[in-house]
Parts: sequence; C-alpha cells; structure tokens
Amino acid sequence: FMPIVVVAQEQAEYDAWLAEKKKEAVQLAEIKNKTLTMEQALTQGEAVYQRACAACHGVNGEGGVGPAMVHFGPLAALSIWRAWATRTRRTAA
Repeated sequence: FMPIVVVAQEQAEYDAWLAEKKKEAVQLAEIKNKTLTMEQALTQGEAVYQRACAACHGVNGEGGVGPAMVHFGPLAALSIWRAWATRTRRTAA
C-alpha cells in the first residue's frame, strides 16, 4: 500500500517548489560527476552515514535496529550501500 498525498497550492508556491527541485537536481548532477579526494570522500561519506544510516546501524556502526556494520571493511560496506541505494532509487521511481 502506498498512500498518495495531494497538496493543493497556489501557482506561485508550486513554481517556487519546482524551481528549488530543479536547483537540487543540478547540484546532484554536479556532485555525481565530481572526483573527490580521499579526505573529501570520507567527510561526505561520514555525513551521509550519520544522516541516512546511523539511526538503524548505530552512530559507530555497532548496530541497533539494523545489523552491526563494524565487522565490514570499507569496500564491503560501500558495496552494501550501493546495492541498497540502487534498490531504493528503483523502488522510489
């Protein structure tokens, strides 16, 4: 079951929302095509983990609602994340 929510807005509100979404899409495209240094990649990865993973896997990967991640090496964890992200994008589309 996937509930659908419809929000009625004035045209100006919708236009502002749409402009923001287009701006976000451009920013994501720029990020996707950017080559990062190892330090930048680690900093970004930590921010993504804290935002998207820590609630279930623990702040330090110790587990909680989700399984512990501390026993995975960085490459294994990256593979797991990529599989999850690909599945999430496919099901969200």
